[in-house]
Amino acid sequence: MTRSRIAIVFTASLALASTQALRADVRSDQKTKFQLAGALGKVVNFFGGKAAREGVTSTVAIKGNRMVRKSQYATSITDLDAETITTHNYE
Repeated sequence: MTRSRIAIVFTASLALASTQALRADVRSDQKTKFQLAGALGKVVNFFGGKAAREGVTSTVAIKGNRMVRKSQYATSITDLDAETITTHNYE
């Protein structure tokens, strides 16, 4: 496949995931931050990048038997009827 077709498929799947999050029965925004104290904490913050310093914000939306968990790094769609978990990593 060419790069343009891959980009179109990827964009369509993200549009589907974000549409599910907008029309959800339940929606929750979560922020996760991990901290270590002392010298080890300074090393982790230095090499960990932006996520280590500021935390990761994610959105969880549930509609029926489907759940979408979307963050800045990945989107995960869990379907209980089909018993599948689909994950898209952005990196």
